[in-house]
Amino acid sequence: MKVLVAVASKHGATADIADRVAGILRATGHDVTQFDITHGHVRGDSVDGYGAYIIGSAIYEGHWLRGARHFVLDHAIALQHGEVHLFSSGPLGDDEVHVGVDAHKIDELIRAVDAVEHRMFSGRLDRGDLNRLERWVVDVVRAHDGDFRDWTAIDAWATGLSASLARVHAR
Repeated sequence: MKVLVAVASKHGATADIADRVAGILRATGHDVTQFDITHGHVRGDSVDGYGAYIIGSAIYEGHWLRGARHFVLDHAIALQHGEVHLFSSGPLGDDEVHVGVDAHKIDELIRAVDAVEHRMFSGRLDRGDLNRLERWVVDVVRAHDGDFRDWTAIDAWATGLSASLARVHAR
């Protein structure tokens, strides 16, 4: 199946997840194209013709990055012609998976494209990647440095996604 993997990532952790998902989809026979939607600038016709869309964004201050939100909302009609799966990355640690995430805004995106699902993955925090304001914010909320991404869960999701898309394509 022809699949578009589109991702908005501020410091690369979410892009790493998208790369991993795209790699598993390719390895299992899907024709995958990847877009960086961090800053938008995607032509409308460039999203046509895909059987599935995997769209992810980093979560900052509880929200998807602007480029990702705009991509979904600006291309909602075209995206509805394929199967849409959304994912987010950013909350840190098992105890904080949904803390501070604006679920209402994510639900709005799910409805806009009639997404099959939305998956939340923990993120990575390296203060060395942050600007002064971002460091101040993570200090205020007492976030801990570290890579909290669960690669086993990400791989399992991508593998299940691949199998599901293959079944849809076989119909």
